[in-house]
Amino acid sequence: MMKRFMGSIADLPFSHIVKYAWMPSSLKRFVYSLKGYRIHPTARIGIGSVIVGDVVDIGPEVKIGPASIICGRRVSLGARVRIGALSAIQSPIIEVGEGTRIGSQVIVGGLQTPRSVFKMGRNCILMEWSFINTSMEVVIGDEVGIGGHCLFFTHGLWPSAFDGFPVNFGPIYIEDQAWLAWRVSVLPNVTVGRQSIISTDACVNKSIPARSLAGGVPARVIREDGDFIQERSGAQNWELLLRLMDEYADWVSFQGGKVSRREAGVFSFFSPNGQGDCIVMQAIGSNLELALSLTGNERLLICLEHISREDRDKLEKKGWSWFDISSRERSVLGAAFTDHVEEFLRRAGLRMLKYGRWNAGS
Repeated sequence: MMKRFMGSIADLPFSHIVKYAWMPSSLKRFVYSLKGYRIHPTARIGIGSVIVGDVVDIGPEVKIGPASIICGRRVSLGARVRIGALSAIQSPIIEVGEGTRIGSQVIVGGLQTPRSVFKMGRNCILMEWSFINTSMEVVIGDEVGIGGHCLFFTHGLWPSAFDGFPVNFGPIYIEDQAWLAWRVSVLPNVTVGRQSIISTDACVNKSIPARSLAGGVPARVIREDGDFIQERSGAQNWELLLRLMDEYADWVSFQGGKVSRREAGVFSFFSPNGQGDCIVMQAIGSNLELALSLTGNERLLICLEHISREDRDKLEKKGWSWFDISSRERSVLGAAFTDHVEEFLRRAGLRMLKYGRWNAGS
């Protein structure tokens, strides 16, 4: 247990770094478990990285890169969180949801107060070289994209308030599915609404309504009420999925593998060593008869519409992985091939959660 919360990364005990930073991941997990940390066996903590906290929950498949520091009273990293190298995250409360990625050389911290909180939802990205000041609460929703070199300030001051200069402290809230491009600055007491987009180099000093497109210094709303968001039909999404799989097939061929397409929506991929993997795609519903009749080293069903719990169980019992695009969920089952296809689909903004997996604090 920490006797007090460290006010800055510079206050991190040197003895902690000496004791734990050099350890390989497996040894570090074991030693941290003796301290009462809850760390899933599949989590990986890079060489030179340390975690300091009173209550620590680290989910499955978490990967923390080399020489990163995570420091808080309560630290919770959900399943499949990724944190790059040389990053530092420091706040009394740190909560990061499943599938979120934090790039290398990201700094979260600064002057700490009783209201210092850092929370990120599920399937977000916070890219390289960004700085987030957590003097006050910073809450980022689900599926939020934050580009590189973004700057969040929950306080603004330098000249003395006793001389009449402004001193501002206030929280920052970024709501679900918002997107902040590179080099965006966000000032205290700002909320960026759901599904809003902030253009590159903007400075946001006032709240932005939901479903707005904003830019400039200071940022102003350019388009509103989501009129820049296109309506999508099922047929259009099916064509998009086919195009993405065609692009994936090109990538497999480029890497020396072979691809065969038996019919619309059915692909077989063969790696250079001859191992075969199979993808079946369905626009409407899940055609289990077709899927279960096919063979492959690793088999994946991708469905645009909802796959029922019963069908999910049937697929997994037969060794099939599945992606349910409508609910943005995927099976826990799935090895390198399934994971790689999922990663490839991220280029279209599709991010998924593993179904029925670990929850922080459970």
